[in-house]
Amino acid sequence: MSYAIGIDLGTTFTAAAVCDPGVAPQMLSLGSSGYSVPSVLFLRDDGSFLAGEAAELRAAGDPTRVARHFKRRLGDDVPIRLAGTAFDPLSLTSELLGWVIELVTSRRGGSPAVVVLTHPANWGEFRADLLRDAVCLADSATLLISEPAAAAAHYVQGERVETGELIGVYDLGGGTFDAVVMRRTETGFETAGRAGGIERLGGVDFDDAIWSFVLAEAEVETGADDEATMAAAYDLRSNCIAAKRLLSVDTSADIRVPLRATTTSVRLTRAEFERRIRPRLAETLEAFDTVLQSAKLSPSDLSRILLVGGSSRIPLVSEMLSSHFGIPIAVDSDPKNAVALGAAGFGATSLSPVSVASSFRTQTRTVSATPETRKPVTSPAIGESMFAPPIAAPVVMPPTPRQPPLPPARPDVSSPAGAEMSHTQAASPGAATPYTRAPLEPAARPGGAESELASVSTESRHRVRTPVSLDTPAIAQFETVPAQAPPVGSSRTLMLILIVLLIILIGLGGFYVLSAS
Repeated sequence: MSYAIGIDLGTTFTAAAVCDPGVAPQMLSLGSSGYSVPSVLFLRDDGSFLAGEAAELRAAGDPTRVARHFKRRLGDDVPIRLAGTAFDPLSLTSELLGWVIELVTSRRGGSPAVVVLTHPANWGEFRADLLRDAVCLADSATLLISEPAAAAAHYVQGERVETGELIGVYDLGGGTFDAVVMRRTETGFETAGRAGGIERLGGVDFDDAIWSFVLAEAEVETGADDEATMAAAYDLRSNCIAAKRLLSVDTSADIRVPLRATTTSVRLTRAEFERRIRPRLAETLEAFDTVLQSAKLSPSDLSRILLVGGSSRIPLVSEMLSSHFGIPIAVDSDPKNAVALGAAGFGATSLSPVSVASSFRTQTRTVSATPETRKPVTSPAIGESMFAPPIAAPVVMPPTPRQPPLPPARPDVSSPAGAEMSHTQAASPGAATPYTRAPLEPAARPGGAESELASVSTESRHRVRTPVSLDTPAIAQFETVPAQAPPVGSSRTLMLILIVLLIILIGLGGFYVLSAS
């Protein structure tokens, strides 16, 4: 089927959108309670995995079989152990993405033509390649786009942005922070300066801040590894996450602590929560300043700062941004799903030259999807317009085997005069032998001994002359010519002339002295 999937694989939540050519992208619900589902896997007894909401429900019963936050570990060599079995983060990422694509395929009744994956803007090529390798589909192309670029693509569909206008994108998600400045062009957007951010900063770190506060206030520990304690710690973690969300709309939250013999609760105020996360948010402002400096811009050059990501909805984020930069703060109409919607629209542009979203200019790479299959994939070209008409993916041709170079033509010195030449030496009668650069050979000393290569011999008064005519044979022949010395008789004649002239000058001088006296 001719449709595209955009997948926003987040550290804590995953969402997906679909887009047909010429139609606006739409979110596709991955769970029963909303569009997004937890980025969680649960290892079953038979070795298969549950994903999303089902995995989250089973996690409370056996936390040792739960994998979460593995996107942060992508590229890490340290395995993740589930029920005593080691898994690498890449295989877990592949499991979750495969589950999403299978679910969408079953609901749409056919496989997608394009799968678009989003990634943090500050990821390098190594981790981006790993993300591509996590999707192994025989019938679908795989495209990449950064999360801020996808969010900007969705934002401009509902808001008017003038040509030349600069927009800052502040993307604070569950595990990473990205900062990018986008410039509106006639065909779409382009990146101004360099993208920046903080790889390990997001909602997970704010959950940790609440977790530490609760443990200190309740005076409990979670060091025991028995099943009951681990299950209670999992419940407490869930309560901390719920309190974080509540504090975005309320001034306090009561957190139930099931780690004591008698269940108790701890109250956390918004002021205390903000005090604990303010230093980390200050780091995001410094990172945004660095992005502005790379583009040689000041905050006043931006028309607005677009907030993207679930953690950007924390009230303190808008407050600190407004105070630091002094420019308007914009919130996407659907900040949680903007990345997935923008990614799906990006994928649809590769299926048709006309779509509801502006086109993207991309650069094509070839990435191995399976050991036997290679597919052309594309990702936004940094510094170029990401919405220009798409470039068709080139046909990937197998490399031509390199042939070993032919040896240089050499005269067959072992053949007697008049013998037939080989095919590499044959020449038509009367034609000049083409000049061929060949390795130099040692010049021969008198007596047959070989001497070192030199343009001029230092052991005699002979000079070496190398033929440079186009008729020179393949191997240059060296000719020694004796240096011409002046004749001996001519030197004696010159000496006698000088003596006669000296005598004449002395006689003239004496005659002048006598006449004067």
